[in-house]
Amino acid sequence: MKGFGPHMGHTGGFGKSDSPVIKALMARRSVRSYLDVPVEWDKIMTCIESGMMAPNAGNLQIWRFVVVRNLDKKKEIADACLQQYWMEQAPVHIVIFAKLEREEHYYGIRGTRLYSIQDCAMAAMNIMTAANALELGTCFVSAFDEEAISRIFRLPDGVRPQGVITMGYTDEKPTAPIRYRVESLVGVENYGMAMNEGQSGRIADKAAAVSTYRYAERFPKYLQDAMSDISKVTAKKRRKVLGKLLGKFKKKGEEKAEE
Repeated sequence: MKGFGPHMGHTGGFGKSDSPVIKALMARRSVRSYLDVPVEWDKIMTCIESGMMAPNAGNLQIWRFVVVRNLDKKKEIADACLQQYWMEQAPVHIVIFAKLEREEHYYGIRGTRLYSIQDCAMAAMNIMTAANALELGTCFVSAFDEEAISRIFRLPDGVRPQGVITMGYTDEKPTAPIRYRVESLVGVENYGMAMNEGQSGRIADKAAAVSTYRYAERFPKYLQDAMSDISKVTAKKRRKVLGKLLGKFKKKGEEKAEE
């Protein structure tokens, strides 16, 4: 099948660029392991100010941000995020809220149910990109008990939690996630017409696409397991050869002793 396969980074093709902004975007990873090192306040504020520069509906700027560094409160947040206790080790949590009154006033239900989410999501992406440029790791957590978060922060009516960003100096370097090739996901003039299919054909059906993606996703693990198996086999052979050599030396030693 054309066009499906792992996209492992920005070293070639459409994603190649020397721009520091592009590099920061391409290098961002979801980090879940952090060093026990405080994050400078000016860096936190720089990231949030970057978030506030995100596009938003009507420039209403309905987002609100809460910086959490207190250990007990971070534990409460981790528990509210469906017991994701790895979050506790992050030195900083930035919780993003949407103040819905103005969105509803100007845009009605579409504002509260769509624009508010879009606005906060774009702000979150800006924050994480800025953090990456400042050599900080982040992870966006969207799985949480909304009522529990509301209780923790004593939210008034009309304010809704949108997500939690963990932030800190990273203790890991996650590898690039597998992605579809860009030419398989970009249509030209029409939906469903992939760039690499030309004007006469259509991309493979969804089931085949998912199957191919899963195959590509499994390949690195298959390779890792194969290398491990090879290592085990060669280690066994080395032990066998070493055993034979030791046996020969032992036999020679016994023969000399008899002389």
